[in-house]
This record gives sequence, structure tokens and C-alpha cells, in this order.
Amino acid sequence: MDGIRGPVALAFPGAFVQPSGPEQDFRESHRPIFDAVLADASSVVGVDLRRLSVEQAMALEEGPRQVFLQAFGIAAAQVVREAGVPVVATLGHSLGVYGAVVAAGALPVSSGLTLVRVAWDLVQEAYQSDPLGMLGIVGLGEDEVLALPGAEGVQVVLVNAPWSLVVAGTPDSLDSLEASAREAGALKTIRWTDRVAYHHPVRLAGAAARLAEVAAREPWRDPEVPIGSPVDGRLARTAPEALALVRDNLCSPVRWPQAVAAASEAAGFLECGVGSSLVALARMLPDDRPWWGARHWKDLP
Repeated sequence: MDGIRGPVALAFPGAFVQPSGPEQDFRESHRPIFDAVLADASSVVGVDLRRLSVEQAMALEEGPRQVFLQAFGIAAAQVVREAGVPVVATLGHSLGVYGAVVAAGALPVSSGLTLVRVAWDLVQEAYQSDPLGMLGIVGLGEDEVLALPGAEGVQVVLVNAPWSLVVAGTPDSLDSLEASAREAGALKTIRWTDRVAYHHPVRLAGAAARLAEVAAREPWRDPEVPIGSPVDGRLARTAPEALALVRDNLCSPVRWPQAVAAASEAAGFLECGVGSSLVALARMLPDDRPWWGARHWKDLP
């Protein structure tokens, strides 16, 4: 593979992705692997995902779409491993934690994808009567944002990079904070009203407990390689630690720089999934190790 220097950590993106171009051709080139994983995914969502192109799958309702996205990343990781690329860790951004847990060998494919769907259902239920919106802020640090007027009504749910984060809150609280952030010099603000806010410590505490009950019934194993935690920056090396990571990930702010730093033995990172969102985020991280994404897939044997 041109340019890739192992060993690598396999990184799995979450739900905020869009195809970057090579995904469908890559899938067709490795059809048996993708069909096997998508067969498990199809059983979880009740739709034959093997019959859908990547573009068609992106148009699914959000629950099935999330299952497809993690299935795609899991299949891509299998292709990478079969190509002989040495892997020393996995890590997942937000919903990517499910792909990371499966790719590390801590759960079978069907179990990991089942938990993706269970988590989606639980989060939907938690926000059914009182939804929250989300606001992305680029150009200000977490401490700066939390010190702004209006910040008392929001909760940080994602820290993508030292100067890029996402908060959740009511429309009024987000209106106030967005105005304050722009006045304080934020480079960019983005509002989402059509997606639920994963990772909220208060609103999703009950959902995380119920997810853990379901997850405990799955056949967990000690991971073959450690899993970098975006919750606390530790490495999950045992089955109980991997289960706890899945639970805590649902109701804890994602701190992506910590997950990246945890994979200290990796010479670089290979994004496994649709799009190149993690490769793009890497430009904002205080880590000079290289990232490889979809445009390198063509170099796989």
C-alpha cells in the first residue's frame, strides 16, 4: 500500500459522514467480505442491505443507516487485515465505537451491529418527549465556549479537536450560545435540528444503563488488540473494559483527541468507513502521525 507505514490503528467514523467516491468500487472489489457482513446487518434492520448501493443505503432512515455505516467499516477493516496490514489498536468516533469493538475481536459482527440498533432505539426514546438540538463550534476551545454567555444551558457532547466541539441544548440556549460564539470569534458554527444528541451525560444515563443490560447478554471476548477510548483516553484490553466502553460512550462526551493519543503504538491511522471525516479531523489534531483513508484503498492487494 503506497504511503502506508504500519503498524496502524483502525479508526471508525460515526454517523456524520458522506461518501467520498471510492466506497462502492471498493465494496464491489471485495464483494464476498462485504456481503457476509451486510448479511448480518440485514438481519438486524430487516432490510437486505446487500442489494443497496452505498448511495442508496445513505438514504435509509437513520437507524438502518447507522447499522449500514458500521457494517461497512467492519467489512473494510476485514479487507485491511486480510491484506496483511499490521494492526495494533482500534478506535471509534461516537457510533464508530461499535465498529472498533467488533474489529478488535471483542464482539461478533452480529452482536456489535445489534447494539448499534439498540442504542439508536434507546436514544430515540430518551428524546421523544423533549428533543435537543446541537451546535457545532469551530475556532474556540472548550473552556472558552463554556465561559461564554448562554453556555450554562448547554452540554458538551463531542470534542473533535482542541478547537472544534459540539454542544447540545434547547433551541433558545443554542441561539444564545451561537450568537456569543460568533461574537467571540468562532470561525464557524453549524446547527443540527434533525439529529439526536448522543453522549449527553444526564439525558442518556438511563439509556446507557439499559444498553449495558442488553450488551451483557452478548458473547464478549478479550480484544485481540486494545481499543482506544474516546471517553477517558484509556485502552480497553479486556472484555469487561470493552463492555464498559460501549456503555459509557453512550452517555459521556466524546473526546476524540484522547482516543487518538491512546493508540500510542500506532505509526499512523487508517480510517475504515464511509467518507473521510476522520482524515479531515486529523488536520486539527495536535498529533503529526499520518492518516490514510478511502483514497488509499485502491492500493490494497
